[in-house]
Amino acid sequence: MWTDETRLRHDRSGLRYTHDLTNEEWAEVEPLIPPAKPGGNKRTVNIREVLNGLMYLLGSGCQWRDIPEDLPPRSTIHVLRDNQGENPCCLALPRLRCSLGPTRCLI
Repeated sequence: MWTDETRLRHDRSGLRYTHDLTNEEWAEVEPLIPPAKPGGNKRTVNIREVLNGLMYLLGSGCQWRDIPEDLPPRSTIHVLRDNQGENPCCLALPRLRCSLGPTRCLI
């Protein structure tokens, strides 16, 4: 049941897109993201933005080519989505789905 407290907690009006992660959601997911592999180049992509792009894609049902330009390139989101074995985003998604509650858990 929606109460004033739950409405405030799930209010997404201050976000860039309604599918973006809130700071509270990111705080739950961030510890699940493994660090970059040692020995290689430093990670240059913002994983939070990649997750925002993935959530935008899944939540809006848009096509890959219609991802907004202020999110990471679709090739970055696509590659990270496809590498499900080692993908930090896909490792965090089950936890993220549970933390978002029943309303957004359907994506």
